Amino acid sequence: MDLSSRTCRCETPDRELFVVHVYRSQCRPEGGTAGYCHRNVSTILLRLGRTMDLQTPRASVHSRDPGHLAGIDRCCGCNERVSAIRFLYWLERRLYSGARQIVTLGDGYKAQLIKRGVEPERISVIPNGVDLDFFSPREPSYNFRHEFGLDGRFVCAYVGTIGMASGLDIVLRASELLLEEGRTDICFLLVGDGASRTELERKIADRGLTNVVMTGMLSKDRMPEVISNADACLVHLIRRELFQSVIPSKIFEASAMGKPVILGVAGLAASLVADADSGICIEPENEAQLIVAVKKLADDPAAAESFGANGQKLVSWYYNYDLLADEYLKRLEECLDVA
Repeated sequence: MDLSSRTCRCETPDRELFVVHVYRSQCRPEGGTAGYCHRNVSTILLRLGRTMDLQTPRASVHSRDPGHLAGIDRCCGCNERVSAIRFLYWLERRLYSGARQIVTLGDGYKAQLIKRGVEPERISVIPNGVDLDFFSPREPSYNFRHEFGLDGRFVCAYVGTIGMASGLDIVLRASELLLEEGRTDICFLLVGDGASRTELERKIADRGLTNVVMTGMLSKDRMPEVISNADACLVHLIRRELFQSVIPSKIFEASAMGKPVILGVAGLAASLVADADSGICIEPENEAQLIVAVKKLADDPAAAESFGANGQKLVSWYYNYDLLADEYLKRLEECLDVA
């Protein structure tokens, strides 16, 4: 384990410390729509089950989603999936029970683990955060705005996966109503790719929504440029109980660059934004509330600036990657101390 570089590696023969990162990725099955694919989780756990002595105490399991195995039966090409699911649930429980410390991204995940019988004292919460060196305030770029036809307009940007969970039909419904009101000074910028992109592009063209611009996939290096050219950032997920415990990292990236957030995510994320006064919270999938929020920010620049400044304070104090990395190191060192 190299503490100086904040990297954890398992290289010792006795494997006293092993950190398991469990992630959930989005894939598009051949010939179908996008869905959550847990092949990577399966691969990690199956290899652990085959190669490691599970009775040896492990130091840390980083769980991004305690329910990550629930959707494995939706993966394409998963043979004998029922047996695989049962085995993976069993292996998941063994990993949790054998870990000295479990790190989750939020209190909602911690609550789920406690319900599964994990002792609260073995669970730490280290949330997502943001790289303040990469996502830092900067002046808008005339070239970017000109490239996508955004000159002279108030831009509300959505940056991320354009998938079914994003529920971006709300943007199209809101845009239609704004055009009917004559608010051509407001436009929505949708940046990214995903299962819903083609369908959204078709609807935009069919309805003549000149106030919605889709850029397609842009490189990660351009994300600060994208956000700097937005006047507000939309963070939205469809209305599902599952998302009540989710805090999208888009909030931190927008806030780090001083942009007000329009948040259409219920639960913990809404509490965070409301408590920090870093944006406007709306009900998911409610286009009427989205219209009110975007008009408020477009018509009141001082309020938008205040929300953005509050967001910057929030992330610099609590969601700075450097601070979070130090906290993670403390947890790992505590595991080594009791080894």
